[in-house]
Amino acid sequence: MDMMKIQNVLILACVILLTACHRTPVFTVEGTVSNAAGEMLYLEHTALTQTSVVDSCQLDAKGTFALEAPAPAYPDFYRLRIGTQSLPLAVDSTETISVNTTRDSLAHTLSIVGSDNSLLMAQLRATARQASREELRNEAKQVIMANPSSLAAYYAV
Repeated sequence: MDMMKIQNVLILACVILLTACHRTPVFTVEGTVSNAAGEMLYLEHTALTQTSVVDSCQLDAKGTFALEAPAPAYPDFYRLRIGTQSLPLAVDSTETISVNTTRDSLAHTLSIVGSDNSLLMAQLRATARQASREELRNEAKQVIMANPSSLAAYYAV
């Protein structure tokens, strides 16, 4: 009888261990948003017809954060948001994207590591704020021609 109990406990332990190890692949967005202690930071999926929150956190005194969401089946757009400020991101796998910015410059940050498409999108936004319409067209054309099937090219269009 004791052997039967031990066997059942071992089977149960194996099932729990296997279940705990089977985790959905995720992508991570981490970094620092200074001057935003106590504020809520949201990671949102921006679909064609709606935007939905996939993770959020309250920023600590240093403004550090780490947000996760299930990895998309295909490349897709997400954004970080604090209040009305947002930073578009391009996610295409189980990558880790690092963002370092301040509360007031979230929408204008160029400090993005781990996602070349997100950085290209940020550079296009910076060009749109500072350059002429012709310069923006030229930069957008370069992004599109470099990789026409990328999220950055889609964003440029």
